[in-house]
Order: sequence, then structure tokens, then C-alpha cells
Amino acid sequence: QKRQRPINKSSNHETKQEKENPKQTVDASNKDLTHPGRHEISIQVDGVTRWFTLYVPKNYNASKTSPVVFAFHGGNGGMRNLFQTRGDLVSLSDSKNFLLIMPNGQNGKDNLGSSFWNAVHCCGITLPNRVSDVDFVQSMMDKLKKNFSVDTKRIHAVGFSNGGMLVHRLASEMPDTFASVATMCATIGGHNLPSKEDIFPTSKAPIPMLMMHGTIDTRVNYNGGFSDESPQRYDVPFSTTVNFWVKANSCNQKPTIENRQGRKGNIKVETYSGCKSNAETVAMSLENVKHGWLDRAFAGFDGTGEAVDFFEKHPKK
Repeated sequence: QKRQRPINKSSNHETKQEKENPKQTVDASNKDLTHPGRHEISIQVDGVTRWFTLYVPKNYNASKTSPVVFAFHGGNGGMRNLFQTRGDLVSLSDSKNFLLIMPNGQNGKDNLGSSFWNAVHCCGITLPNRVSDVDFVQSMMDKLKKNFSVDTKRIHAVGFSNGGMLVHRLASEMPDTFASVATMCATIGGHNLPSKEDIFPTSKAPIPMLMMHGTIDTRVNYNGGFSDESPQRYDVPFSTTVNFWVKANSCNQKPTIENRQGRKGNIKVETYSGCKSNAETVAMSLENVKHGWLDRAFAGFDGTGEAVDFFEKHPKK
């Protein structure tokens, strides 16, 4: 990877949902990271300062191994906003006793404000700068393992929009690290004009996948096409994203289909079984839902809880 070059402009934006979480004390000292609560941590990656929020659950027990859940914000978001708006994830960290990691993307300036991820074909300044977010994730894991007894069979990731696109990339490139992952409103690939050739990550090994997408999302277009927020970017359809993982995980081509009733309409759940290494692949299409974190308030559906339930069912074998 080339060294990252600071660039101040950005053009890709994602929805920010404001649902305040009770404030937590921030420990920015990088000391005593095992103390329950919120910590903001800086590390060096390829000569650039990168940041992430670590939340240690209130009943953390250092004598036991801890599962880990990474949560990646959308484009033009940040770790602080994600922490404030994702009280559901913080509550689940406390009740399920997992370490919660909310990394901050890159913006070419302070690494703390509105930022983006390098997810093959998207987004913002990360593509021209060749930002190595895979190296960033590996560095975060190294930091965690130095300070905690990590349950290496239960490391998971969930991401929204550009953050979900990065999760697709991490699942492809780091399947030895992650046990299972989940995405919301995210595509596996696409292209940016003037290029017309779709690009995708390369899957290294099977991994359990949960993919959720609103059927009337046009920011990361459910049906495929140019984004209404970034008209130069073309995203492949949700069906192409699902087929990518069905093939990569060597699943049966015909899924089991379940229809659930969400508050906004039907939720079509396609479950692909018979996958290699038990890498179950699940696709959920949410009728009448636009682009946003798929929680009860926005989508009439608890996508956060769905993701954590999926993680609990799919530790690394």
C-alpha cells in the first residue's frame, strides 16, 4: 500500500440518525483499557494516526476470554456519532459481554471527524489515497490482544453503507480473523465513472454472512445503479452481492425463503444452506425501507439485534 496523502475534499455522504445514547466517560489516555466504559484510542498505521472507540462492558471479567464486535460507521460518519446513536449496540455489549470496537474512517485531516472507508470502489478520499483499512483493522486487533484475553473464535463485524462495504472487503480478505459478519445497505462492488468496469474483492475462504438491505434504498441502490448521493458511483444490485457470497461460500443455489412482517412491510429472508465450512449465507430484503441503519426506529426491524444473534450462532469452527 502507498502512504496515505492528506486530501481535504470529500464528496460522498451517508445518512446520520440522531438517537442519543447516555454519555459515557471517555478515557483517552490509552491506559487501563480494561476499565469498563468508553475509551478513545489512537494507533499509528503506515505513518498515519488512526482512531477507534473501545467500549468495555460493565461486567467485563479479565479472567475470561471476551468476544469482539467491530461496528463500522457509514461514509461521512465517525466513531463519536456512531457511539452516540447506537445505544442498542452498547446495551448489547453490556448484556452479552462482548468488547465493542467502533473505528473511525479516514478524512485526510484529523481522523476524528466525518470520514470514509476504502471498500474497493467506494468511498471519498480513501480511494485516491489508497488508504489501507485492512491494515488498520489488523493493527486494532494487535492492540486488543495485547490488552485483553480475546476469544479468537468470536470476532465479528457489522457495518452500515460504506462501512458495510468495508465489512464485505474484510470478510473477503480476513476470513481467518472474523468468525462471521453482517452488513446493512451495502454492496460488494461497483465502479466509478469514467470507468465502466465493476470491481470486487477476492474471497479467500468461506465465512458466514448476513446481508440486510432496504428495497427502496437509492443511495446504495438495492436494484443496482448510480447512487443518488454520489452520481459518479455505480453499485451492483443486492442480488449480485448475495450471489457473490453464495458462490464464494459454495452454498446450495436454492435458498429457503421465509416472509416476516415488519412495521413497514414484508421482510423476505433467504437462507442458503449446505455451504462449505458451515458458512451459512442469509439475505434479508426489507420492503419499503430506505437508506439508514436498520433498527426499529428507522426500519421497523431490529437489524442490530439480528446481527448480534447471527454472530452468536456462528462462532469460528
